[in-house]
Amino acid sequence: MYMFIRYAFLCLLISCVQFSSYGSDLVFKKHVGTALNKINLYPDSSYAKRAVTHYAEGSLFEILSESKRLHEDRDQKQTFKWFEVKAPDGKKGWIFGDGLAVMLSKDQIDSQLQSFHKKRINFNKGFENAVFWIASINGRDIAGKNAYRNPVYSEQYIVVTNAKGKSVHINVSGEGMHGSTELGMVNIIDITDDSISEIILEKKSRSTGGSLEHSNLEIYTFQAGSMMKVFEERLSLDYTAEQVSPALSKFIEIDHQTIRVAYMDYVRCQKVNRKSKTEPKGDLKERCLEYVTYMYVWDGNYYKPFYEESRVAPKGFVKYDHVRLLKEAKSTSSSLMTINKSDRLEVIRHHEEFVKVGGQKKVENYFLVKTANGTEGYVPASRLQFKDIEHQQVLSQYYSNPPISKNDWSLKMDFISVNPKSKDQSVSRD
Repeated sequence: MYMFIRYAFLCLLISCVQFSSYGSDLVFKKHVGTALNKINLYPDSSYAKRAVTHYAEGSLFEILSESKRLHEDRDQKQTFKWFEVKAPDGKKGWIFGDGLAVMLSKDQIDSQLQSFHKKRINFNKGFENAVFWIASINGRDIAGKNAYRNPVYSEQYIVVTNAKGKSVHINVSGEGMHGSTELGMVNIIDITDDSISEIILEKKSRSTGGSLEHSNLEIYTFQAGSMMKVFEERLSLDYTAEQVSPALSKFIEIDHQTIRVAYMDYVRCQKVNRKSKTEPKGDLKERCLEYVTYMYVWDGNYYKPFYEESRVAPKGFVKYDHVRLLKEAKSTSSSLMTINKSDRLEVIRHHEEFVKVGGQKKVENYFLVKTANGTEGYVPASRLQFKDIEHQQVLSQYYSNPPISKNDWSLKMDFISVNPKSKDQSVSRD
């Protein structure tokens, strides 16, 4: 009896060791895929026969082969390949490609993610010594009768697999007939001071035929053996529903357990409760300016608002002495007074006017400002510098040479900063 129990114990121990190394062994040694949702295993590459069994979201499969051509899904809206797989319990069969994210080769991976592919990262919470890798699903949208005209459909995923073979995933980019999403930034770092790294992503999306690009910040962390989104913030700023704001994007400062947001808002003046002697000249010509700040704080589970949104009139000063303060927003206007670099100004409104110079159309921008003695007037936007705001550089470049269409305005710069004193997550190749 003792020998039997001892033998059973040893068998159980051996099987546990084998199972515990299943995930990492498969990711490093085989071509693999992960279930994006509950998934069915079929006896062949068709829906003709009933499924053999099904597997939970996050199950890991060894890829054995794939069909040569794309097949229609059940709804006949998309086409994907079938994949022959070996399941975690050893069963073999076929899985349709709309629910199976398959590992990418390194040359297919976004350059920002290549250094993380097939790397071990210790996230704790059931994902100690986990493996980080990149996968995708690929097919086509059905847009008409001619298959060759059907647009490409793809989704790319960050996948994290623990030692037991359980995977969690985040969609980071993709494209289809309705639009596209691309990865703007990725960072893996402990920002909550709990020794568990967070995954910080900036994702940029654009709808098909749309002129605006929308950017979002997302933060994920591990809780209760799963990956949870604990923060999301839209970054893109608009002037109108169809126009980019001169400020482009919110600035985000990520520090120890806090996230601070700051941006310049171009607001319809009827929404702003601020007295001014000068009446606004319409939505498109004039927008009121507000400098907006607010903060989130980590409470152990997610980021919650720390203080209410603050909206104040931005401050500024002129770049040169003896700048004329104009009665109207045009160069031929009469002067109210002259102002100097030492004069502190409250910036009330942005004004824009389309004019023709030498037969060419151009934009002239002015700011309505208020001096310390309460005098209101206009100054050319190119001669004003904002004070103590993150958007100084962005707005200075915009107003130095404003585009005819705001949607032609872009600037390569970082709008997200992560405190360098936060703890970087070390990674290692197996």
